[in-house]
Amino acid sequence: GEQADILYFLHSGAWVEPRPLWSYQLHYEDGTIFEIPVIGNVNIRDWALAGQPFEFYNTETRRTTAWPDIVGNALSPDCGLYVLEHRNPHPDRTITEIRFVQAEDRMSVPILLNITLGRQR
Repeated sequence: GEQADILYFLHSGAWVEPRPLWSYQLHYEDGTIFEIPVIGNVNIRDWALAGQPFEFYNTETRRTTAWPDIVGNALSPDCGLYVLEHRNPHPDRTITEIRFVQAEDRMSVPILLNITLGRQR
């Protein structure tokens, strides 16, 4: 039930390979749907590759950055997170739902921690 100019996805994944992994679907009040694909080595990397340098392929509407801190636990102390920023193609439309859709092969393990909607001031 909100409008947004940009969406921020704080996420990561395990067994991330350079292929389509999952997507985030934006469902709007008028019934339209816009899909944001998550593709390995394009807008996400494997969580186990924390701290390794990597240049993401950023575009005018999408930017990915690594979370500045390495996170983890006793079993996996060096894990990484990524922030996917995506410009909403329809900022004037109300978003009613954001759906998470995993690729058919389900080989990767998606990790989604947070979604934040942003507005320009």
